[in-house]
Amino acid sequence: MQKEIFKQGLAVLCATFTDRKFNAKVYWELLNDIDDKQFLLAIKDVCSTITDVYPGTNLIAVIRDRALSGTYKLSGEAWEDVLKEVSRVGHWGDPKFEDKLTEKAVNCIGWKEICASELIGVERSHFIKAYDQMASREKSEDVKPEECKKINIEQKKKLNELTGGIA
Repeated sequence: MQKEIFKQGLAVLCATFTDRKFNAKVYWELLNDIDDKQFLLAIKDVCSTITDVYPGTNLIAVIRDRALSGTYKLSGEAWEDVLKEVSRVGHWGDPKFEDKLTEKAVNCIGWKEICASELIGVERSHFIKAYDQMASREKSEDVKPEECKKINIEQKKKLNELTGGIA
């Protein structure tokens, strides 16, 4: 995320939740990996739907959840992208998809099989099932133990930097 976008989002949070203090360094460290557009949409969503922020409410977690929950398209929208690419590049072409899950689901079925299908409704059904399963798995997949160690070490370093070694 760009720092300027982050500053805009934080300014909106401060203007919306005037009775709450925000530690910009902490928010930046815990939110800077989110895409600019996703971040701003999440801020807009949080500020327009949450009316009361209780002292224990973890706004960072709420923002992250809202920003990352909309990462994937609905399977029907992804299928529409597939059909556009079928029309654009055809059987021999090289399709391009913005969404990595769309590409994975197409690869599961096979690009040539989709293009050559005489029963496109069957391919659509297989695609939607594959797409939904992969999206569900990616959203709920646990972090691997070796990644946890790496994350914990990085978090401790950042926490020490933010607190001046107090923690």
